[in-house]
Amino acid sequence: GVGRTDSTVCRGVRQSSAIAYLAETPDNLKILTHRHVARLVLEGSRAIGIETLSAERIYAREEVILCQGAFGTPQTLMLSGIGPSEHLGRHNITTVVDLPGVGQNLADHVDVSIQHGSDRMDLSLAQHQRLDKAALLMARWLLNGTGPGAGAFFSAVVFHALKDSALPEFEVYMTPMTIDENLTVGEIEKTPLLQRLGRKLLVRGRKVARPGVQIDVNLERPKSLGTVRLASANPADHPRIDPRFFSHSDDLKEMVLGVKAMRKIMAQPQIARYLSGETGAWKDAHTDAEIVEAIRKTAYTGHHPCSSARMGAADDPMAVLDDELRVRGVDNLRVCDASAMPSQITGNLNATIIAMAERGADLILGKSPLPPEDPRI
Repeated sequence: GVGRTDSTVCRGVRQSSAIAYLAETPDNLKILTHRHVARLVLEGSRAIGIETLSAERIYAREEVILCQGAFGTPQTLMLSGIGPSEHLGRHNITTVVDLPGVGQNLADHVDVSIQHGSDRMDLSLAQHQRLDKAALLMARWLLNGTGPGAGAFFSAVVFHALKDSALPEFEVYMTPMTIDENLTVGEIEKTPLLQRLGRKLLVRGRKVARPGVQIDVNLERPKSLGTVRLASANPADHPRIDPRFFSHSDDLKEMVLGVKAMRKIMAQPQIARYLSGETGAWKDAHTDAEIVEAIRKTAYTGHHPCSSARMGAADDPMAVLDDELRVRGVDNLRVCDASAMPSQITGNLNATIIAMAERGADLILGKSPLPPEDPRI
């Protein structure tokens, strides 16, 4: 299907969970800022609190809930001795609970970007990079939260299925502009004066917007799974993240089919008459081998990492959590974030994680689940 992009935006402001849920701070919530969690505090195999980088200890009256995301949660678990014993041993961390699935099964939507040029600046969001239009865009957003600056740049989204229409393999974003990144000083100086000035007002880094259409093809259920591993036993060091994109050959084959499907759409006369052709790595990509090369040059993260401390059945050796988000082998400890997802989903993760948090809160409070409903109604 095809439609306008759904977004959680109200009056020009994206509604994060903090804005939506914490506009009025609950009486039972205290937020401590400027603290970096170093590890869990354990008594044997029971979680009783957390320790920060500054050696401050904060103890739990009931349970400890990790919500550090698909990268942070497995890192904290491993730094606390909960994870694959062989990997922990390499960093001289004593194993408390040997859970081989911690940091494994990392799933993400790999995104391949195809750019089409155009000479129709009047139809492109790139027009707002010019100083006068950039100022108007910002004024409309500041005064009443409307205009092009008040919503998602992705103007349309396509869910495309190769086999079963109920389970599409691709989510495709369409953006009415293209972005050149990491330009040299000389390249930036070639742009018109008003665009250079507007760019300084709106854009960070060495980027410039140009008229055209950018197609971002996201593979929704990749078979390639990555890892999150410790770089060291120092909590201040970032973990080693390896998404292992296209490590499974089926993913690359499907992405080639996805690219070809999008090319058919962009070749339709209703769209093609506004375009001047593909640019960059795609300009001369015609054969399957050339398409694969272009895919490898343009692929990057879809920013939807999950499943690195996933829940699963009791007989699943790679499951880290049970069906109530409790960490196996550790009392008093749950995980409630994207790392807990059993596998990748067909779509963005935002709504799924919020729903998980709602359900997680009910589990912690011991509330009975709502009666099942038919999702087709």
